[in-house]
Amino acid sequence: MCSVMRILCLLHFLLTWYLPNSLLVGSELQEHTILLAKFSAKFCALRSLKTVNLSNNSLVGEIPNELQGIESLQDFQIFNNHLSGLIPSWVGNWTNLRVFAAYENDFNGRIPGTLGFISELKILNLHSNNLEGPIP
Repeated sequence: MCSVMRILCLLHFLLTWYLPNSLLVGSELQEHTILLAKFSAKFCALRSLKTVNLSNNSLVGEIPNELQGIESLQDFQIFNNHLSGLIPSWVGNWTNLRVFAAYENDFNGRIPGTLGFISELKILNLHSNNLEGPIP
């Protein structure tokens, strides 16, 4: 199992949600760029992950619930995709989160108030979506 992975950066790939087993095997991975075909629940096994950047990939669908288990996450960037649905309220459980960049997607509904409880959050960028309500 991958025990020390800290950064997963996937820029300018065409992705759907799947994490291959090969990424979860090995040790001492500090930084890794990989093309994903689909994304699965195996991603939550990477509990030490600090950065996820899935921007500019033409992703569709919603933010997968499997991501909520990555409690060490500090930087989550999913901008310039075609993600839709609601931004899940469980994002507020990422108490170490410093950057949440989900702009230029198709998210709708209210901005989760739970984002306002993340004391470490320094950058919240949600422009160019169909969101409503106050900024937490």
